[in-house]
Amino acid sequence: MSKKEAYIDKAKAKIQEWNAEIDRLEAKLKGVEADTRIKYDDQFRTLRQRRDELKEKVKALQGTSGEAWEEVKKGTEEALDHVKKAFDRIRSEIKELKPRKRE
Repeated sequence: MSKKEAYIDKAKAKIQEWNAEIDRLEAKLKGVEADTRIKYDDQFRTLRQRRDELKEKVKALQGTSGEAWEEVKKGTEEALDHVKKAFDRIRSEIKELKPRKRE
């Protein structure tokens, strides 16, 4: 397996991991107040958009070689970093949420 193929496989695996994490975090939000869920709906929409942009960059990597590969890889690494930071922020905020009280 080439360095490029290994990098692409690693990026795809990270995207799959984030897909599962989105589902898990959204499930956790089902137990909180409606206004809190609405706040996070917007953040998850942005997160999905960034994830989809990352998927496109990974797809573009597959068709590159030489100098183009290095240039596209650089953009992909930046996209990976943006998605990771967004996930870290949302994950830490949701971790602190308390379920709504039942009456």
